[in-house]
Amino acid sequence: MPLYIVKKDITRMNVDAIATTAKSLPEVGEGIDPIIYKVASYNLLLRQRKLLGVIPEGKAMTTLAFRIPALGIIHTVFPKWEGGSYGEENILRQCYRSILSEAVNNEFESVAIPFSNNDNFGFPKEIAITAALEEIRSFIN
Repeated sequence: MPLYIVKKDITRMNVDAIATTAKSLPEVGEGIDPIIYKVASYNLLLRQRKLLGVIPEGKAMTTLAFRIPALGIIHTVFPKWEGGSYGEENILRQCYRSILSEAVNNEFESVAIPFSNNDNFGFPKEIAITAALEEIRSFIN
C-alpha cells in the first residue's frame, strides 16, 4: 500500500474513506470536522454520529459518507497538546492506528487522513509529523 502526502480538499478526494477529527460526544468537532459535516449533509451525518455514541479518545468509528464521494467517514478523537506530560503523543499514535484498523475492518483500500494536529490541537509540528509518519509506515510494513 503506497503512502501519498497531498495538500487537497479531503472531501473531494477519490478514496474509500476519509478520516476526521471528532469530539468524544456525538457533536461536531474541531479542525476539518465542521467542513466534513457541511459537505456530507449535516443532519444525516450528525444523526448517524449520534448512533455511534461516545468515542473514547484515541479510538475510531465509521459512518457513511453521504454526499462525500467516499464509502465512509472514520471519526477519531485526537488529543489536545497539554505540554506532553499527559500521554498526548501516545494517544495521537493510537488515533492513527485506530483509523487504519477501521479502514481494514471496513475493507477500505484507501483512506485520506487530515494532518491537523498542529494547527487545531496545539501539537508541536515535529512531534505530530513524526507520530503520523511512523504509525502509517508501521502499518504499511
